[in-house]
Amino acid sequence: MGTNVMNISRPARRWRGPPLALQILALLIGGLVVAQVVTLALSLLLPPSPAPQYELADIASVLAGDVADAQYARPLLRTVQRQAPDPDRPGWLTSDRSRQDLARLLDLDESEVRLYFYTPLPFAGTTTPTPLPRTRS
Repeated sequence: MGTNVMNISRPARRWRGPPLALQILALLIGGLVVAQVVTLALSLLLPPSPAPQYELADIASVLAGDVADAQYARPLLRTVQRQAPDPDRPGWLTSDRSRQDLARLLDLDESEVRLYFYTPLPFAGTTTPTPLPRTRS
């Protein structure tokens, strides 16, 4: 029989792995990465439907006094104001081509039609601060 000698003086060395705090941190970061990948995949595979938009002909018919189609989620409302909005303020945009097309649809002269689009910041760009008047001392 052979001799079975066990080394009692040295315990068996086992690799214990990274510390517990590092394992928890790795699981947390891994979970966040997986959540972002799933969100991106779902956004690419199942994109939300675009919001319905009114055509220029719909706007012209409402301005002419007709009722807009009820197929849109947001109704198109016509309000009359004493004066037009100030197009020089931030967020107001204009399109000459759309204004000309709207004038043609309404059978009006182009000089009688003003068409402004309001786009809230930051989509309309950045605002420029008004310069303060310089005082001489």
